[in-house]
Amino acid sequence: MVWDDIEEKIKEANEQYSFSELKTNNEELDYSYLKAKDKESEQFNKQGDEWGKQQGEQIKIKSELNDHDTIFAFGTTKCGKTWAGCSFIEKCINEGGHAHIINNDNGVLRTMKAYFGKDFKKLKDENSFTIYPIRDIEEIFPLIEKLEKILTSKDLLFIDLLNDFYELSQDKFLEQCSKSLGVSITDYIVMASKDNSKFGLFDSIKWQYIKKLNNILMRKLVIYPKCTVFACNSVKDLKVREIFNKKDSKKLEQYERYHDVGYLPAGHDSTPSFFHTIVYIGQTVDNKHFFKVMGHRGFIRSEKAIYDKNFYNVFEELKK
Repeated sequence: MVWDDIEEKIKEANEQYSFSELKTNNEELDYSYLKAKDKESEQFNKQGDEWGKQQGEQIKIKSELNDHDTIFAFGTTKCGKTWAGCSFIEKCINEGGHAHIINNDNGVLRTMKAYFGKDFKKLKDENSFTIYPIRDIEEIFPLIEKLEKILTSKDLLFIDLLNDFYELSQDKFLEQCSKSLGVSITDYIVMASKDNSKFGLFDSIKWQYIKKLNNILMRKLVIYPKCTVFACNSVKDLKVREIFNKKDSKKLEQYERYHDVGYLPAGHDSTPSFFHTIVYIGQTVDNKHFFKVMGHRGFIRSEKAIYDKNFYNVFEELKK
């Protein structure tokens, strides 16, 4: 360290010269070494301050990323998931933000037209939202790079449907596996169905790759953006009999969480864990919209909450 060098130099000087031998006239003593070390120390401190500033900025960025709301809404087909998401789009636009909509099933535009009615054309003309259609898993990575540069804290990232990314990941691996063997996708499926070492067309290593890809996407689409994230997700059957027959602790835990709605979120089991809030959206027998909070970092599970058009307003009121 700089100061260790200086102390060592002073010690050497004290040993070499007595007090009486030091110059006492007007001649200047040679402080060049100490001045050089002072300059070196000053440069070192400057670099340290700059490093500290950079670290502070990184901490600030990470803090901003962790503060945004992320909502995972799952439910059966045509139950009102996209409709609920439209209330977040409305809130975002009203507060001066831009809604970025990633759509896999080509259904969000029709729902938006119904939700906003005559105001839809005005919102479109004012460029208040952008829809990004995704058909292949490789299309999402260039889009993520683009969104990282333009998203602000006022914006909304709306994903419909989220579990399609898990399906698209499997489709891509299926395509690559069939190409590597020089067979058609149909032939690969037939071959894989006869191979006892494969579960759901892939061996365990392939499933690990698919899971890893899914986790990367969840981080980039849910955790890293600084804006509110609202994602719609399909469901799969709870399979109660299978759960209790196997007595699998993980499956039993899922049953405890989701048995009162009768469905699990589709896609990978870990996906909901990336979100702050997990919401089940459904319809009553008299066709009223309702939602039920299944998990939230901030408040406990809720009973059914009925809402008419604006899911966002009722959801925020429940959080209070």
